[in-house]
Amino acid sequence: KVKYNGNTDVPTITNVPLTASLQINKTDDKGDMLDGIAFKLTSTSQTLRNTFNEQTITTNGGTAEFTGLHIGEYTLTETLPANSGYKAPSPATYTVKVEQPTQGENKLKVTVTESTGTTDANRTAGIKDQTGEIRSLESTVDNNGTATVNIYNTPITGPIEFTKKDKDGRILKGIKFELWRKINDGY
Repeated sequence: KVKYNGNTDVPTITNVPLTASLQINKTDDKGDMLDGIAFKLTSTSQTLRNTFNEQTITTNGGTAEFTGLHIGEYTLTETLPANSGYKAPSPATYTVKVEQPTQGENKLKVTVTESTGTTDANRTAGIKDQTGEIRSLESTVDNNGTATVNIYNTPITGPIEFTKKDKDGRILKGIKFELWRKINDGY
């Protein structure tokens, strides 16, 4: 303890860095949550690498969350599993910036911007809000708060034709097929 004028304690002031979390909601183009998609977050500066280790998180329940993000810039890389049935740039990358918008406030601005993608006409993945597709999302959160970004992928689609034949190769008439869409473990 430090004394002032020999009898009054001087308070100790400790500065604690501001941090934010980033939650990713991974969906298909209809808004259904997707599991098993890997996201890797990497710091782009050597200074941040001393406080933030590269992390890879796979979506569970359609979400992945990165915590303890200090002020700085990061690269978010999405990797779809083989035979996922979804279209995406390979790899799909996003820039994540964490900034303090106003000096002295306990708030952080988290911006997620698409780094890779395709033209609008051929768009198969990206950042999406409630109004539709966007290229960048900005959130202001309190210290230790969570910014949320929705990233979608479009399923690979195409025509399917079924023909039912008997054991001699003759086409059977009147056969009906049902095709169900499977999402994660449900229909």
